[in-house]
Amino acid sequence: MGSFFVVNKGCCRLELVNYFDLKKTDRILAYSLLAHVYNSSTLMTDLLDVFVPIVKRAISILNREGQFSGKNISEIEAIVSQLYDIEIPLPVLKKILLKIAKEVNTEDVIHFQLYQDGSFAINNYVFAQFDDFIEKKAFEIQELERIFIQFCKLNNITREEYGSIFTFIELNKLTLGKYLKGSVKTNNHDYTIEARFVEYFKSIATVYELIRNIYLGSIISSYIEYEPEKIKVEVELVFDTNYIISLIDLNTPESTKTCSKLLDVAKSLGFKTNVLIDTIEEASNLLHKKAENFDKTFLQKKVNPEDIYNACDRRKLSKVDIDRIADNLEDTLSSKGIIVIPDTTKYRNLGKFSDEYIALKKIRYNDIAALHDATAIQYVKSKRGDKKIKDFEKVNCWFVNNSISDNYQSVDYAKGKDSLPITIKVDDLLNILWLSNPNVSMNIHNSELVDIGITTLISCTLNENLPKASIIKELDDNIQKYAKDNLTDKDVYRVATRIANKRVNNIEQLNLLAQKDSEEFVRRLETMSLAQKEEEEEEKKKMDELLKGLVKKIDNLDRVKSSHERQSKEAQDKLQEMSKEIEEQKQKRLIEKNKIRKELREEWVKTEVKKWRSKSWRELFFCILVIVLIVLCIFYNCQWNVSKFISKLDELSNNIILKWTVPIIITIVIFLVVRNLINKYRNQSNVKAFKDMLQIPDNLKHLDKLDD
Repeated sequence: MGSFFVVNKGCCRLELVNYFDLKKTDRILAYSLLAHVYNSSTLMTDLLDVFVPIVKRAISILNREGQFSGKNISEIEAIVSQLYDIEIPLPVLKKILLKIAKEVNTEDVIHFQLYQDGSFAINNYVFAQFDDFIEKKAFEIQELERIFIQFCKLNNITREEYGSIFTFIELNKLTLGKYLKGSVKTNNHDYTIEARFVEYFKSIATVYELIRNIYLGSIISSYIEYEPEKIKVEVELVFDTNYIISLIDLNTPESTKTCSKLLDVAKSLGFKTNVLIDTIEEASNLLHKKAENFDKTFLQKKVNPEDIYNACDRRKLSKVDIDRIADNLEDTLSSKGIIVIPDTTKYRNLGKFSDEYIALKKIRYNDIAALHDATAIQYVKSKRGDKKIKDFEKVNCWFVNNSISDNYQSVDYAKGKDSLPITIKVDDLLNILWLSNPNVSMNIHNSELVDIGITTLISCTLNENLPKASIIKELDDNIQKYAKDNLTDKDVYRVATRIANKRVNNIEQLNLLAQKDSEEFVRRLETMSLAQKEEEEEEKKKMDELLKGLVKKIDNLDRVKSSHERQSKEAQDKLQEMSKEIEEQKQKRLIEKNKIRKELREEWVKTEVKKWRSKSWRELFFCILVIVLIVLCIFYNCQWNVSKFISKLDELSNNIILKWTVPIIITIVIFLVVRNLINKYRNQSNVKAFKDMLQIPDNLKHLDKLDD
């Protein structure tokens, strides 16, 4: 089957024909973008900031397409949904838009305006920050799906037997729905091949990093569907048997890490961590039974990595070690801060007559196990009270399991979907706590959260589709009885791998064959071992070729991008040099202009000072002229006779009024006029004050920048 994809730079949308629908592609691209923003942000205040870029792009695209206003923000929500296949509730979108407006608007320019009635206006808003990133991710997503299809072909899986690898990656988001939105999305598809694909590529950094980011983005996208309220509730966690087994490292290392991490987070949040005495007894009995059959098994620990025998093989534990762990279980849990609830009689009696017990007896391996679970459910119900709780943050008690199946969930929903489940899986609880509580993100790094989630998703999927444990045990017994001397451990391991990969159709018939014809049974196992060996070698060869092709394509894409970036940088450098040169020329012109203006300005100031001083000179000349005219008038009246003039002056000086008035007037004139004139020459502060008061003409002012 071929594929075809087109990347449109205008909207950065990817089209994949025949592989998976366009909407899902948009959503996967959005997941990658959300993860990228989250991983690269350093100033993020809350998870809502992660969604800001995708809304910015939506606004930018609206503006680019000629829309400059809208009657309601639902128009922006529609374009976000169209671009990313993510629905942002309008109240949440409003918060994001207010963040954007605060960030992009300045005092001079309003790029985005949100009004109280919900309408909005856009003004020359451009946001293309992640266009190149999305284009590259579109290519990588297309290649990942192509490799998945090739992987399926190598495993002889037909098109009808598999879906999209991305549907599998976002499965965990769907399971969170029953806790965050109160809804359950069921999907009966067998995702064994998808789980095997992701497990295989965990060791290939280039591919696995893409898978990790898609998973992280899918979890982050759940945040907009869940706005946690800050309600202070004392939370109690009641641990199930499978959680306890994982916590004491008798499951996979990943499960142990996950359960330990939850215990640390619970303590940091002040949660109560308890376990029923019934759970202690069930776990102890399970371990003693495993110890009893310790030397009678081989296949089980190879087929099921979650099995206790597998952990014993990994940790080099003996049957004596298992018995010792079982005997000291209560003390071990107490040392970890888990409190044992000793009296459960009341809840056990309620459990015996409960609907949950009836339902559990049909799906658990024995009635005792069913009663244990029913007892725990009754305990949690009593802690929650009679009220039906629909909001996660209001739940005060959970029954926490590390189960590989959804049996608990089916029991939870046996009587309706009007309240949250009683039980919750470890990874789901960690995811929601990480989303809702900033303190948890300090204890769980996002990479750690992703690895926990993906590992759990893989193990749950693979183990859920394994044959029943009783059938595997019967085959194990038959191998020990009829084929132990004819098969090597490697042969048995290959048979186990073939069973785990679901390439053995009917184990029951194989067990019947062992009873009827032991020699044929051995030959059949040898044939299976040989087939598995050949297929593994062939698969490895083809996968190596496939990976080389992928790495080559990604390298080519990176080289093209690097070349483009290098050319762009060179062009920018040249442009910067030209801009610098132009700026230098402008500065030179500015300096020259300012120099000329300074000279003209100084000349103009000198002229104004001269005018200012000349006014005082005119006042002095006027005073002198008045005195001279008075003297001439007196001289004229004396008929120009000097003797008479002198006599007249003596006469006037004897006049008491004139004797005092004239000197005073002369003194005032000389003091005011002459002093003012002297100050305009000798008093520099006075001269400076005059210059400062001058209104410099615009054509003589200093230039801060060149005129256009």
